[in-house]
Order: sequence, then C-alpha cells, then structure tokens
Amino acid sequence: MLPRNIKTMFLYLPWLLALRFGRQFSVEGIKMVVPFRDCGRADLLRAKAATALRLIQNHRPKYYERIRRFIPNLLIVGGSYSHATTICDLHLCELSEEYALSDQTTVEQLAMTLVHEATHGY
Repeated sequence: MLPRNIKTMFLYLPWLLALRFGRQFSVEGIKMVVPFRDCGRADLLRAKAATALRLIQNHRPKYYERIRRFIPNLLIVGGSYSHATTICDLHLCELSEEYALSDQTTVEQLAMTLVHEATHGY
C-alpha cells in the first residue's frame, strides 16, 4: 500500500501539473494559474479576479484572510462541471473559466464564489 502523500500525489497529478506548468500570476497575494490559455483571456481573468479579491479585501478583510489561508491557489480551467470546486488537500480553488469570464458573472458574484469556496476550505 502506498503512503498517503504518494497516493495524494497520484490522485491530484493533473492539478499539480497544471499548477506547475500553467501561466502564473500573483493577484493580491493569491497565486492564480491559468493553464494553456492565450494571453488575452488570461489577462481578462487576472483583471476580474484581482477586482473581486480587492473587493473582498476592502469590505470583508476577515474573509480575505480566510481565502489567503485556505485557498491561496486559484486554478482557472475550462470545461469544469461546476462554477468552482475546493480541493482542500492542495489548498486550491478550481474555478471555471466559462463562469469567470461570462458577461453574466459580475465581480461581486465572483467574489461571493471565492468566499464560499474558502469557507469549504475552512
């Protein structure tokens, strides 16, 4: 039987590879990774996520610290089955690219989603 850390590594290998080789940004102290996307879409994602994080930081510092502590890694991927998912073992929030870039998703909704996912990590 494999030790837990090796099992975890194999279980989360796709996420670990995306975190390692994806396009990385630091947004308000949070590591944001956009794997395998063009620069234009990545910049739009970074701008929207930065605005959402600043909104949380300015209005609810307690929740911002919860995000920094429990989901300091945001992985934005396409083809996700939900808007966002928390992977506690990796301190990671997987965010759907379609949801994050949608014109119908406001910055406030994105901020609420991040707070919600950080609460799962908490």
